[in-house]
Amino acid sequence: MGHPKIEADEDTRKFLVATSVAAALAAGSFLAVGPASAGRTAATLTVTKTVVGTPPPGATFVVNVLCVEEAPPGTTLPVIFSGGSSRASGLSETVYDDDVVFGPSGGSEEFIFFSEATCTVTEVDDGGADSTTGPVVVVIDSDARFTAEIVNTFDPDPKTTAAPIPAAEAVVAVPAFTG
Repeated sequence: MGHPKIEADEDTRKFLVATSVAAALAAGSFLAVGPASAGRTAATLTVTKTVVGTPPPGATFVVNVLCVEEAPPGTTLPVIFSGGSSRASGLSETVYDDDVVFGPSGGSEEFIFFSEATCTVTEVDDGGADSTTGPVVVVIDSDARFTAEIVNTFDPDPKTTAAPIPAAEAVVAVPAFTG
């Protein structure tokens, strides 16, 4: 189940992410999504929306980012926000599920991970595009930079061209003289 969509300016979004990370770390979360913390190494997932062509005025694009963590075989997966409990081996835990809204020119959003996860980036609203790529699956398995790009293409409006007008046929007339 996703979180409600939040449309906010960049400063508000950074505050919300920082607040979420602080709450997750305070609760002993195994994985946090947000700004990197001092002393911890992190992986970065950059989600990019690329728009090719001209979208309709006011078009928006919604991309869902769903990240799941799965316990490796023979281990247990800590339950997030559980105060130390753990799940049985092999079960998965949704660690991030939210929509990102992009404007008509597209853009990028970065997500920071402190442990492994598999993320699926899916177009939820294509803004009326003629074609779109995705979904994109990214396996975050090291402290590196990962990317997921969704491309929306808007075909140019077909130009209406009328068939050429044929030239008028030559008129042959025989002069008639009177009188």
